[in-house]
Amino acid sequence: MPRKSLDIFLSSDQEEFEKERNRLAKVISSIPFLACVPLENMGADSRDVLEASLKAVRNSDIYVGVFGREYSEIAMKEYKEAVRYRKPCLTYVKKVKRRDQKLTKFIEEDLKSQFKYHQFRGKEDLYEQVANDLRRFIFETLQDGLETRKQKKKEVRRLIKEEKQSASTKPAVEEPLAGADIAFRTGNYLECLVRTTIALELALEEALRMKDVSAKRKSLGVLLQLALKFGVVDKHEARALQEVSYVRNLAVHRGDIPNRLTTMWVLENTRRILNRLNLRK
Repeated sequence: MPRKSLDIFLSSDQEEFEKERNRLAKVISSIPFLACVPLENMGADSRDVLEASLKAVRNSDIYVGVFGREYSEIAMKEYKEAVRYRKPCLTYVKKVKRRDQKLTKFIEEDLKSQFKYHQFRGKEDLYEQVANDLRRFIFETLQDGLETRKQKKKEVRRLIKEEKQSASTKPAVEEPLAGADIAFRTGNYLECLVRTTIALELALEEALRMKDVSAKRKSLGVLLQLALKFGVVDKHEARALQEVSYVRNLAVHRGDIPNRLTTMWVLENTRRILNRLNLRK
């Protein structure tokens, strides 16, 4: 099942921030798409506390670290684990008159050099700042995601245009899957998808032309309908190729790049059907 929320790991000295942890977890969990359960509220675990906390850090999506007067060896290791696994880190340091020397050294030498932290005076300031920072983080992440998806869509359309221009100079029966295998082996799944589906379009156009059906410059979806109607492919093959078309539409319209297994499925099914049609040399 798809996840419905991002997991926020809350790190601090548990005794010093006992009350704040529970309230802060509720504040975070009230934000749409976020969930936060303090480690001490997660129930029994056969692992020791440190092992359980480090695993929770690795499984989380965002790390929130709160530091005050007391030095906590576990909190330090949680922070280092978050950095090691490149988790987005939001850090908060309480303004206090006295602080453990080891914690002061960590803040000055480690934390300050890696992240811009927020200094807070009281718990209400902490709750408000964490909530604001997380909301801003979600919004910025959505913006970045939309921009990335936009760029991926442009890349897909560019590849399709270039591949069609290149393929238009050759008969469709010559090399309809040229380069697709190479692209797959090198991990370029987008290029493999584009080359494979362009090869499919060209092959279907040629098969329909041999049946005196004009299909030039038709979309892949229309080509599949015509191919089924005029007996180029059977119903089983048409269903498989509709799935292939769906994968490409996700790339074109949503910027979704297929993973290795999906790309392999597209490539193998297309190759099998084209071999059956005797359109691939």
